[in-house]
Amino acid sequence: MKEIQLGTDSSSAVREFLAQAMPTDHSPRRQQESRAYLTWAIEHLALEIASVGVDPKEIRTQRSKPFPEC
Repeated sequence: MKEIQLGTDSSSAVREFLAQAMPTDHSPRRQQESRAYLTWAIEHLALEIASVGVDPKEIRTQRSKPFPEC
């Protein structure tokens, strides 16, 4: 994400991404696909954040927290 690299507000880009990633139907298969896609995206966001100087230990700490149920 260019917003992370530039240090600008990335909240609108994240909101847009999440809106597109949410399943339109609630079938178990579609929910599993959405979770896999979101996991992939989160991993890449973490790599981008680490590339601009955030302490990798902080990323690991946040990653180890349980995923909230919706």
